[in-house]
Amino acid sequence: MIIPIDEQLAKKLSIDFDLYPLRRYNDYSFDISNNNSLITQISYMAYNQPDKFQQLKELIDNYKGGVGSDQLLATMGYCRYMDKEFEQGLRHISALLEYNPSNIDAWIDLCFFLAHISDGYDTYLNMRFHLYYFMHLYHAYDFQTVNKQSIAILNRLVADMARTPAVRSGYDKKISFDTEFLILNGSCNNNCETCHIPFHYRAYDFEDRITQSGLVSLSHYIFIKARKKPLRHFVLKGGEPTLHPNYFKVVRAISAVRPDVTIHVRTNARTFCNKDFVNRHAAASIKKIVFEAGIFSHDPALHDSIARVQGSQAQTLQGIRNLLDSGFQVSARVGLCHKNIDSLSDTLDFISSEFQKAPGFQGIGLVLPAPSAENLDTYYPHGIRTLRDKAAEVLAGRKGESQDIPIVNNALVEDC
Repeated sequence: MIIPIDEQLAKKLSIDFDLYPLRRYNDYSFDISNNNSLITQISYMAYNQPDKFQQLKELIDNYKGGVGSDQLLATMGYCRYMDKEFEQGLRHISALLEYNPSNIDAWIDLCFFLAHISDGYDTYLNMRFHLYYFMHLYHAYDFQTVNKQSIAILNRLVADMARTPAVRSGYDKKISFDTEFLILNGSCNNNCETCHIPFHYRAYDFEDRITQSGLVSLSHYIFIKARKKPLRHFVLKGGEPTLHPNYFKVVRAISAVRPDVTIHVRTNARTFCNKDFVNRHAAASIKKIVFEAGIFSHDPALHDSIARVQGSQAQTLQGIRNLLDSGFQVSARVGLCHKNIDSLSDTLDFISSEFQKAPGFQGIGLVLPAPSAENLDTYYPHGIRTLRDKAAEVLAGRKGESQDIPIVNNALVEDC
């Protein structure tokens, strides 16, 4: 079935309301605030131009032509989203997907609807994982090659969702999310073989994207992201987030808007070899900040081979020491892969002996590789479970520590 195009409505939306159904999204994060999508534009209108948003709703509710068109279904769905009528919004987006099941934009937005529905979060995570899987295949191969398999998986997920009454009801009791993620940039001073960021996104810069789209300034963007009342944690990611030219501006802005929120910086800690760089955090009076430092191995050669930068382990360890010596909180994140899993116990012993007694050390976490075009054949779907099981076996054999060391997957943002 081919979805009809309503040119009259499309022109009216663009001319009268400055709405354009263009998505220039960050394919590896699906962070809606990083997108210049229709749902983002309508959200911005609802927050900042409520009168105009009301006019848009009146237009859509009274519109007679082009029933079932892409423009009408999408706009109706996203207006319902802003009014927190998530059940109605799901119906419109689901109808859109019935016409065009290969519409990745609609699949991504469907995830955000699901995230707001009671008992729908597991389905949201599952679907989000498969979208990762699909998009990374999409970048590695042509669309037609992966379309049938990926769309079949997604169609099955939606069919299961529709048959589950608990997922389709209770949207008024939506989950409150307390963590905000912001991918600053794709550039990095490591070149880790487990990295989930496609190489051509190394030049990604969130600030360029939001300012070029004309939506908001950097300071206004941070204000919008940080003002959510339930917010408790703000995670800065990359690439290597500390390499972004406005990294300090972002950190200071978050701290100023929400001094009660804990800022988490996911880093390889190499930039913190420079004590002046560490001291700039102290000079900015940023109190509630935790640095989540990535380590691959106790063995310098093995760590460097996975990071694919000679000397990177030595710089990471020195960076962690500098942060701890300066009174900051630091946690260690061990990125697991087939190269380091057999020596995991030695790595945990090394990290504990180096940092466990240091004031400010927040413990260790194990991170399974997120799906990417480079590691799908190695890890997904079966290899990742083998890696997880081996890690769990190592933890089970360590007295008193297994309870304190979680195993997480970046793509699912929960235990795999």
